[in-house]
Amino acid sequence: MIKIGCEQEFSFKNARGEYLDFTNSNYQLFSEIVEEFPLVPGDEQVFDCKSLETAPKRCYVEGVERHDESGNLLATDPKGLELRTTPHTNIDELINEFRSSFRAMTHLCKKRGLHPLLISRNPFTSKPSLQVPFNHKELSLRTEGQLNIALRSLLTPGFHINISVAGYDLEQTTDLAEKINYYMPYIIPYTFSSPFIDGKLTEFQSTRNLMRASKRQLTSVDNRKGCHVIEFRGYDPVGQVGILRAILYLTRGLVLDTRLNGRSEQQNAEMLQQVSKHGFSPATVRAAAFEVLNAVKSALGDDAHEVDLLFEMLYSNQSESMRIREKYLDCRDIIESISDMYDF
Repeated sequence: MIKIGCEQEFSFKNARGEYLDFTNSNYQLFSEIVEEFPLVPGDEQVFDCKSLETAPKRCYVEGVERHDESGNLLATDPKGLELRTTPHTNIDELINEFRSSFRAMTHLCKKRGLHPLLISRNPFTSKPSLQVPFNHKELSLRTEGQLNIALRSLLTPGFHINISVAGYDLEQTTDLAEKINYYMPYIIPYTFSSPFIDGKLTEFQSTRNLMRASKRQLTSVDNRKGCHVIEFRGYDPVGQVGILRAILYLTRGLVLDTRLNGRSEQQNAEMLQQVSKHGFSPATVRAAAFEVLNAVKSALGDDAHEVDLLFEMLYSNQSESMRIREKYLDCRDIIESISDMYDF
């Protein structure tokens, strides 16, 4: 029995059309939305509380948690909001839950003049900072590496997939994680959605993964509530329900597949940077991506058609970045080019 859950981080613009980030947003603005977001009984058995939550919700403030000199949690310097789903064996149920949460979140945001943007890296700056620097206690609570990861994460909203398989022990779960590590470059380009760096359009498809490939491991195995869970953080945010559905079935197919034998303890940073720049254009990447999709299609059996959209995207080397690029070349405005891009 395969269980899959997902998480997506969202960036926003305000009523004045300004991109909200660590320079101009505050915890209270986003925490008010979370306070109004519905609480689902039973979710406390799945989720932990985030930031100053008293009960875990499917929407929470994502960013860098801040502490006072005594180590007490004060607030979160926000990146934006994050949605998380409970784990599901049925992908239709997973998608329905995600869409319901998305609509609840956007309804509450709209009341405050906020609108979600489809982007996977801050398009205006490459230098994360805090309005209030870390104090001595905060510096002692995390290593320098952990602090750097926390700061860099403020730049890069993403889409995460959580995978668990009933009966899998740690060794089997780790083997699956290493399989995802090996084939990661050939599955992530479908969601690429960040063609900007420092206010300029680039030729790249994912400046998010270009930045992260060599700095952070994108696959981990965690123990959550006594269950071994793979968290895969390689995808850019997803904007279309069709792509979401296909990616979830791709994930299931990778678990079911027995043909793909590649394994790696670490991700291939050089290859990840290559696909972040060029997507599926290089012939070797395209060939490997077709190999993965064909294996997944075979493993899915009666659900094989669920990844047909990915074949279309692979043939044409299409991604969300291409849609964003086309809009930008038409309007020459970054915020407009990443606005109104969700169809959930």
